[in-house]
Amino acid sequence: MDKTKKLTMKEMISYGIGDITANLYLQFIAIFLLVFYTDVLGIPATLAGLISMVSRIFDGVNDVFIGYISDKTGHYKRWILWGSIATAVSFVIMFTKFDLPTNLQAVFALAAFCFWTLMYTCYAIPFNAFASTMTQSTEERTKLNSIRFAIVAIPSLIISIATPYLKSGQTGNTSYSRTALIFALIATFATLICVRGIVERATAPKKSERTTAKEYFKAVVSNKQLLVVSVAFFLRTLGYYIFSSSMAYFFNYYYGSATLMSTILFFNAPISAVAALSVEPIARRTGKKKLLMACGVVFAAASIVRYFIPTSGVVVVATNLVGMFAMSATLAIFFTMIADTTDYGLWLTGKNVRAINYGFYTFCQKFGMAISATIVGGWLDLFGYVANEAQTPQALQGILLIYCVVPAVIYLLMTLVLCGWKLNEDRMHQIVAELNEREAAKAAEQE
Repeated sequence: MDKTKKLTMKEMISYGIGDITANLYLQFIAIFLLVFYTDVLGIPATLAGLISMVSRIFDGVNDVFIGYISDKTGHYKRWILWGSIATAVSFVIMFTKFDLPTNLQAVFALAAFCFWTLMYTCYAIPFNAFASTMTQSTEERTKLNSIRFAIVAIPSLIISIATPYLKSGQTGNTSYSRTALIFALIATFATLICVRGIVERATAPKKSERTTAKEYFKAVVSNKQLLVVSVAFFLRTLGYYIFSSSMAYFFNYYYGSATLMSTILFFNAPISAVAALSVEPIARRTGKKKLLMACGVVFAAASIVRYFIPTSGVVVVATNLVGMFAMSATLAIFFTMIADTTDYGLWLTGKNVRAINYGFYTFCQKFGMAISATIVGGWLDLFGYVANEAQTPQALQGILLIYCVVPAVIYLLMTLVLCGWKLNEDRMHQIVAELNEREAAKAAEQE
């Protein structure tokens, strides 16, 4: 692998198109899964949240396991391709309503979600690990993730178009399953484009080069910067998924306009793209850490403004779009940081554990997803939410709090955790230079 060669635009775009797959699934699940459980399947909100929590914890364990296996076998492109096909099939199953009693419906929902998370992990962990093999330049990684997350604004546009066609009600509802099938086909096609355009740089290690499970564990635990960025990303995920999971409830019941929600999701696509493309030039001047912390503060401020003026359409739209700009920027920065921690871990321990690092990182992400659904479901029941009914003032206040205030507080906590991030751009240049010197010395010894 030529570590100094700049990435081609074709490869960066192909990689970004591949991430349409993940974000189409994750965004749809974040916004609509809880509503699908409560308003279509008839599952109580707290139980729906518990189903999501258990599935996500199961998913997080899978992340570490699949990361370990894929590091051992290599051939990330094969994992990406076959994993995406399996993910598509399981996604359709997860959003299909069967005529079952409520208790059995809940059991099936749990099994279907767990199955989907396992298949998704087989695609997502190797896909994310692939980025760390493409270049060791922190600037190139920032550019790659800027383009990547500009492209993955496309799912927001697709979901916004589908939103008006998703119907609540527990009788004869097939709108979710039809939508899931269409999305699964789009996601699989995006993966095929990705696999054709990216270059395989990570091969299966030789037997003598393989790392034991104990060594993997030590490599992760000793990487303090991986732990810092993982905790911060956990908080980012927790705040985002609480915000997203409560969005449909806010617009359907508090504001009373699913059409406005569809409009916001539509405009989120270009906003997300602009935010992602802005990361690289801004971070070049401010550094990733300062930019990320600023985004956390901006999102929190927008959410608090919306809480105090929740009935103004202009305020609701403006604060949602400002918040989406901040959230989209954070995502691009975080994925650059995790790639940097991979090189830092290699420099620190001598162990090249790309996928297991991403597995641990996404375990923290999935744990955030799990807790978010439980918080939203339990919160709605606590404030007296009743599906498909006019809500009481208490329930409406609960919806407003969970949509605005709770995510704001969590994003502020994220900015505090980021004070522990030490891998600035100059430090990464030093680390990469030392790694290249070590590799050159090792190659000279073998000659």
